[in-house]
Amino acid sequence: MNALVLTPASTGCVGRSVDRGTGGSLAGLLAPAPLARLGPAVGLQHRAAGLVVDTGIHAQGWTRRVALDYVHAQLPIEDAAAEQFVDRSVALPGEALACTVGLLKLESLRALAQQKLGGRFEARAFHGAVVRDGAMPLDLLEGRIRAWIEATAAAPVTPVPA
Repeated sequence: MNALVLTPASTGCVGRSVDRGTGGSLAGLLAPAPLARLGPAVGLQHRAAGLVVDTGIHAQGWTRRVALDYVHAQLPIEDAAAEQFVDRSVALPGEALACTVGLLKLESLRALAQQKLGGRFEARAFHGAVVRDGAMPLDLLEGRIRAWIEATAAAPVTPVPA
């Protein structure tokens, strides 16, 4: 039997991000529940390894070989994908940390919106509010999303025609 080898592309994990629901592919929608969780789990594993590799290379003085050995020890990844993974960390210091901080902030803002809005929370509207004004520092985004939550909560409920 052949070993299962996953790459960022085969799991839907491109760069440092991952679709939390399906691993970035329709396969997650059709697969049994444990298999559907594979993509997000591998994405989390990739992000964690990215943080370690980034820190190892830029703060601890790791060589490319040490970083590659770490990646191979932690991830089910092909050689070419491991090399791209490490080379990206070499070329973009701090990117793994920045992406992780951004992801955690977006997750916390979404959770806040879901908690405050309850049944009125709509993912599409939340995503629209996040991207509406383009790129900005996270503290500004947080302020705008908090204002959006307040405005959405205060808006009258529009009945849906039957």
